[in-house]
Amino acid sequence: MTFNSADLDKIVGKHLQASENTKEVQQEAIDEERFYAGLHKEAVPSAQSKLADKLENYERKLVDVKLREEDIKDRQQDRSERQRYAQNIFYLLATWLMGLGILLLLEGGHKIYLGENTIIAIITGTTIDIIALMAIVAKYLFPTNGNGNSK
Repeated sequence: MTFNSADLDKIVGKHLQASENTKEVQQEAIDEERFYAGLHKEAVPSAQSKLADKLENYERKLVDVKLREEDIKDRQQDRSERQRYAQNIFYLLATWLMGLGILLLLEGGHKIYLGENTIIAIITGTTIDIIALMAIVAKYLFPTNGNGNSK
């Protein structure tokens, strides 16, 4: 699930609305307490418990909004880290392949001599390493949940 700036604005708006609602509930509690102060003593705890429940619900919603905001920040950071690591691994692979190419050119130009088995081992090992590294990177960059869908 990705979030854009409009989604973030909505979440922040809900957070601000929840904060305002909490202040309203607190003011309602004060007003009702003043109202019931002159009435029967048993009516006050009942009204206070209802207001306390309302306040608790608003606080719970506020915590949910804050957790969602943290989740958005974490996902954005994950995305930027993945991009950075993908670039670093690309540069590593490009350098690795250039080194192999230079080695093969030197061997082909008879500047150095490596046995046939050595060349085969180097090419095979490099190919396997590159395929494995790319598979690991792809799995990390595009994770899936238990259903095979992207997160």
